[in-house]
Amino acid sequence: MRTLPLLLGLLACTPPPRPLADPEGEFAVDALSPNFGPVDGGTEVTITGHGFEGNVRVRFEAVYLPVNVIDSETLTFETPAASAPTFVEVGVSSDLGTVTLPDAFEYTDDTGRDTGDTGRDTGGVSGVGGVVQYTLTQIACPDCWGLTSSLDVVAQAAFHEPVSGSWTNWLPASGTCSTNAGPTAPTGVTRSVGSWVYLNSGSVSIGLRESSGTTGPQYTSNGLSEADYPRNASFDLSAPDVGLTATGVLRTPQSITSLTPTSLLNNDLNTAFAPSVSWAGHTFTWGPSGGGDPFVILIDGYSGTSGTYLGSVLCVGPDNGALTVPGAYLQQFPYDTLLGVGMYRYALSSAEASDGRTIESVAQFGVLGNASFY
Repeated sequence: MRTLPLLLGLLACTPPPRPLADPEGEFAVDALSPNFGPVDGGTEVTITGHGFEGNVRVRFEAVYLPVNVIDSETLTFETPAASAPTFVEVGVSSDLGTVTLPDAFEYTDDTGRDTGDTGRDTGGVSGVGGVVQYTLTQIACPDCWGLTSSLDVVAQAAFHEPVSGSWTNWLPASGTCSTNAGPTAPTGVTRSVGSWVYLNSGSVSIGLRESSGTTGPQYTSNGLSEADYPRNASFDLSAPDVGLTATGVLRTPQSITSLTPTSLLNNDLNTAFAPSVSWAGHTFTWGPSGGGDPFVILIDGYSGTSGTYLGSVLCVGPDNGALTVPGAYLQQFPYDTLLGVGMYRYALSSAEASDGRTIESVAQFGVLGNASFY
């Protein structure tokens, strides 16, 4: 079962991102730092993970480099020279496994950047330079989707060079819907700001650990509880390794305490998909309502016979207590489709960080239920 798509493949459109290899398995890569350096080479790069045993090799595109294996969790190497600024695919392998990192290292001719500082000084340049996402989702029927918990709380973040644009521009305009909405992002390359990033609100402190994503370093904190998600709260951000801070970067919304159709909340596998949504168009309601942030309904369709994923409808509206999904969007699905229905209250924020960049944030409180057409 998918969760609500929010950001680019780095942070969304699918469930929370997985590491490059199973962290419980024998081989994994967690981070590559620094992930940029001058075209004349000579940058010492450290790769962390586990399973670096036996014949350990590092590949820069098609070139294999000399490697210094510190231990089974750490290795270093020195970058060769490049003919021009470019991005390089990095491969890491040992007797226990192989990982390929697309565009994992950037050769740059910007000699003003300090390659010893993995956060990289932006020089006070303005623009969007990062995003934070914090989600709490209540799941009505975990067994319906092979999940083990009825609550999913995840904090994620990514940072990059300041650019124009926004991480939320891909969302449909308020009062409209779209099918199979696909996230876009203002950049495709993220940067490290140290080993840990922290979100702090009063007595709540959440640590997000650096890991490797498809576009570069990202930060994730899984296994959080409901107590870690105070409602109507403001969070500050800090990346102590590089001295990056942002006050009031994220605010959480209030809970959803009631909704219709209430049958969405059936948690028994035998009754979870009881008919509840009109194929001709359906109005969903919730409470409490109010506030200037958007409310989102995501409907995923699955074949009632094979379970195959059929597509999605995403509708956005004001948080006024009711949102209608028109029949024209629902009728893309066969009548016997099984539905996953997510109702999500958003809180969108941004804050200027200590180095001048803008960091955007998306917090959501959601309920994930199940239905079928009538």
